[in-house]
Amino acid sequence: MADFDFDTGVLRLRGGLALGPNEPNKEGVEQTAISRFQPSSRLNGFKLEDEELFGHKFSVSAVFSSDILRMINLVWLEGPATKLGWDCQKHDLLKEKKSLSTMIQINSGRSVANSTSGADTFTFGWGEISVLADLKSCCVYTSIQYE
Repeated sequence: MADFDFDTGVLRLRGGLALGPNEPNKEGVEQTAISRFQPSSRLNGFKLEDEELFGHKFSVSAVFSSDILRMINLVWLEGPATKLGWDCQKHDLLKEKKSLSTMIQINSGRSVANSTSGADTFTFGWGEISVLADLKSCCVYTSIQYE
């Protein structure tokens, strides 16, 4: 089971791999990645094993720029939007966004810093966590972004 430390921004995965600011982890990610996204000139992305976090199963990916971790993306595999796929409706996406935001709020003890119909953002000293509902792609994901 994975663990996220809201004070430091570090996501500890099953098997001991730590992702976060000031963690020398690109080599560890490359060694444990299931697949690598098509690298661009600046970004390298890696799909990692699915992990249980906050009692729910998530797809995990890590994005690096110049060998520095910039972002972790989590897709809730048990959420309504993922279960319904392209058949999901706007209310399904917004329901999942609200559920994920509530999950973060309860586990972090913080309130949403900024909220729109498509995104809720929580701010921390190390960066921010955004829960995004993308109506065009019928996808809801949580993005952990580092400064």
